[in-house]
Amino acid sequence: MERLFRRRRESRRALGGNEDGQAMVEFVLVLPLFLALIFIAIGYGITLNDYQRVNDIARTAARAASIGRFNPQFSGQADPACAAAIDAATQAANGLKLQTQPTCAYPNGEKPNEPVTITVTVEPSNAISSIPFLSDALPSTLTSHATALLQ
Repeated sequence: MERLFRRRRESRRALGGNEDGQAMVEFVLVLPLFLALIFIAIGYGITLNDYQRVNDIARTAARAASIGRFNPQFSGQADPACAAAIDAATQAANGLKLQTQPTCAYPNGEKPNEPVTITVTVEPSNAISSIPFLSDALPSTLTSHATALLQ
């Protein structure tokens, strides 16, 4: 009877006794995927912050365009409202790189109590986008539109 129990113990050791390398292999396989997900989440968070800043820039520019026709600083220009919007957007960008100059659109003509739409496009300030395989997961430009009534 004693021999039977010894054989069972020996057979248990023989079946699953050497699992030391399995944990290392699983770690090596899972670590790159886990790090990629973390970097994508961080990059996405930074990009969302930049998008909120772009929206704020567009709103600031639209407000400036709304009252820009009365600003004496821009009175000598062909489109003082648009000039005021471009100046306000450039000042509000503060750290973000404007990809193109902000544009103004007047759907019903440049008249009082009519809307003006400002479009702002920037490049994200995302250092993670320089990593080759992660740059495909993040946008290369951020665009926002804001509308205000001309005063």
